[in-house]
Amino acid sequence: MLPARHLRSQHGATLIEAMISLLVFSIGALGIAALQTTSFVRVDDIKQRSIAVWKAQELVDRMRSTKSMTDPDGLLPEYYAAIGNTDSDGGIGTYNVSDSYSANCTTPSKRCDDTSSSAAGVCNAAEYVAFDLWSVMCDPSSGVALASGFSDGSVGLRNLELAMEQSGGGYKLYFEWVSRSADNDSAIRGGSGIKALLCGDEKTLDPRLDAYCIRVE
Repeated sequence: MLPARHLRSQHGATLIEAMISLLVFSIGALGIAALQTTSFVRVDDIKQRSIAVWKAQELVDRMRSTKSMTDPDGLLPEYYAAIGNTDSDGGIGTYNVSDSYSANCTTPSKRCDDTSSSAAGVCNAAEYVAFDLWSVMCDPSSGVALASGFSDGSVGLRNLELAMEQSGGGYKLYFEWVSRSADNDSAIRGGSGIKALLCGDEKTLDPRLDAYCIRVE
């Protein structure tokens, strides 16, 4: 039989081992939780980019649908004039603290898809372009411009900005928005600019932004 002092020593060692095991387990659990949170954010960023690609293609399809054999440019000049060739802060890739596009999400004066009467649905060029932009970006049922961040749990495009540049005989359409990662990480918001290849050109983006470009011809 072991002396009593040896039993007390063994009991103390067992307690210390249990505490160390609990500490290691706790650290591991916290790491797994942090990894899951990061994974969720990354998945949302991927969803955002997918939505940007989808909506950009939808808008480009609408632009191209206005072209015809007799009018090869269609309403592209009107879209270009409505969207503008730069964002409101003076350059593609520059962060704007306001919700620049969603701030303009007012209901269009005329719904060009309204066929409820013989006179409805007949729009001039400016009305048609305004309706298309509203329908793609701001329609409550399918728009992607978020007016107030991610509080509603949806995956939209926060601080969405659009820009068009003339490029040879066509245009380049840019979408840029605040990434979910940047929205959750202050270190990203304070970083320096990053380089991105957009429509074949190198652009400097604010690290808070993600961007997508598509050619329109």
